[in-house]
Amino acid sequence: MQDRAICWLSRDPLLHVCMSECIRRGHADIVHASDDGVLLRDREAGLWQVSAARPEVLQGWLPLLSESPEDIAAHQDFALEVLGPAVPDRPLRMHCFHSVYEKKQPLTVPLPPDTVIETLDRRHCALLERVYTHASPGYITARTEAGVMLGAFVKGELAGFIGQHTEGAQGLLHVLPEYRRMGLARALMAACINAALARGEVPFGQIETHNEASLSLSRSLGLSISRGVVHWFFG
Repeated sequence: MQDRAICWLSRDPLLHVCMSECIRRGHADIVHASDDGVLLRDREAGLWQVSAARPEVLQGWLPLLSESPEDIAAHQDFALEVLGPAVPDRPLRMHCFHSVYEKKQPLTVPLPPDTVIETLDRRHCALLERVYTHASPGYITARTEAGVMLGAFVKGELAGFIGQHTEGAQGLLHVLPEYRRMGLARALMAACINAALARGEVPFGQIETHNEASLSLSRSLGLSISRGVVHWFFG
């Protein structure tokens, strides 16, 4: 079943990188894999990932998806019409392109003067939770304890950070206002990509379709942007 899943996902590798990496990293329960699509559950994130050839294929998975309370990431536009009425408990939607670093060699990005990038630990959780408002405090702490949060320190002071979400996407990027326009976002993103490469992963992120600044930053670092969009259903 894994081979069938990879075969389907390889038809559009940029769009499906989150699903193929979930399988490759060993935390996917593959429920369905055929020429009609792939349905899997990411055990690490508690997340359903779906990619279907036709609306009726996705409709066939609705009993399972509607009964589960977990978030759903869908990889076709028709999922908006199919899933919307079926999962009213997960009304919030986010529409994202995938950005993927397809090369093998690490990035070399100069750091601003007096700057170092280090792995963060629990000592930094209070600050991260206070300044990053796009995720729950418990989530930020969990990602820090997982060892996937990196911080940029300027003259010993934490100036910005980046991390990896539970489904494997890079994100959680934030630079404190007084340290912006120094190139820290670029340096942090490069460091996060290099850390993923060192772990043997394919580095990827999810960028909301309207976020032109993040899309531009990704392109400037040589990342490829998917043509298709991932649609998130969550409560």
